[in-house]
Amino acid sequence: MDLKTTSVVACIVFGVSAGLFGAHKIQDHPRADSTTTALGKDASDKTGKETSDSIAEYAVLFKLDGNWKVEENYPPRPNVKSNSVGTGNALFKKKIKDTFLIGDYLTKCKDLDYEVEAHIVMTYDSVSQKFRYWWFDNWGNALEFNGKYDKNANTLIFTNRTLDPDTKEISLVRHTYTFKSDDEIVLKVEIGNEDKLDSKVTITFSKKGSATKKEDDKSPTESTTPKPPSKPAPRPPSGGM
Repeated sequence: MDLKTTSVVACIVFGVSAGLFGAHKIQDHPRADSTTTALGKDASDKTGKETSDSIAEYAVLFKLDGNWKVEENYPPRPNVKSNSVGTGNALFKKKIKDTFLIGDYLTKCKDLDYEVEAHIVMTYDSVSQKFRYWWFDNWGNALEFNGKYDKNANTLIFTNRTLDPDTKEISLVRHTYTFKSDDEIVLKVEIGNEDKLDSKVTITFSKKGSATKKEDDKSPTESTTPKPPSKPAPRPPSGGM
């Protein structure tokens, strides 16, 4: 295969991969001349190359970094009179030269007879100046969110809008992370539409190694993560939880 043919094949392969993984089209997000980000910080070092150390947005995102105990509180439902509680663990790590946060999440809720196993990807897109967030779980949810940081409330607010092919209506999913302290984060999951959002679950992340740590705490690693159920448990509410 000559050089010209190799170049053509490479372009075709890259184009297919870009389509599968949702790569940005440069013309859709033209980069401004200024390197100032949404929080007013310089997003480049002296060479003009973006670095996570110089971007305030990454500092916000990386508040999630670490090993966490998880407690889910589900409000009463038609067939469940009282609140239901799920428990588990989550582990977030910085990846790709500290530009992405990758998380593994695993919980079980005995009252509702199901477990949630999820893989989470987070980053800050300095081109579009938005936080980006992907949630994949064992129920087949594959959600993509855009987010913003509310400095006054110390919250990261992520939203997903999806067009229902049957009803032609736009559904809205909102995940709001509130940073209570270095050792506690509360995630509120809401589902509905532009007019009304219903709270589906409130999740508290407690940092492992804090005063509330228990001896039997375990991280969601390959050796300690329970295997998925042999048969599908009742499906939890849509929206990533």
